[in-house]
Amino acid sequence: PLAGDEFESVDDLDVARERANARADAMRIERISAKAGQGKVTLSSIAASVSSGNQTGIDTHGLNVILKVDFQGSIEAIRQAIQALPQENVSLRFLLQAPGDVSLSDVDLAVASEGIVFGFNVKAPGSVKKYAKQKSVEIRLYKVIYDLIDDLRNAMEGLLDLAEEEV
Repeated sequence: PLAGDEFESVDDLDVARERANARADAMRIERISAKAGQGKVTLSSIAASVSSGNQTGIDTHGLNVILKVDFQGSIEAIRQAIQALPQENVSLRFLLQAPGDVSLSDVDLAVASEGIVFGFNVKAPGSVKKYAKQKSVEIRLYKVIYDLIDDLRNAMEGLLDLAEEEV
């Protein structure tokens, strides 16, 4: 369970299993957005599309992020560091924040939402990396929290529209 999750008690094992399966299905549907994009989205491709002015099909004001970390406490530390970044023009949308290694379902979520998978102190097994490459999903793994924050900051700056000033 995650921090803040509520527990429910039932008397029958079948009822408990049914409710657990229903809740798991609901959470999976909630995580996977209705728009299923087939385009390859990477930090560099988004920045290149913004700089060239070709923004069709890509939401340049929002970056979908799937965050996988080693411990639940790391999520809170990373979120606090990211909230310090200026986000008035570009917003980060965290579709999933969970402890554990990068999995196939994380890659599926990134495909469906045109997102990027960030991992902190976690691993991505070879089969997951191969699957991500087939689906054109970018997985970025970090050992130092400041490198992750710097990459997110650079991505957000690369997404910013050019400011025009009349003289």
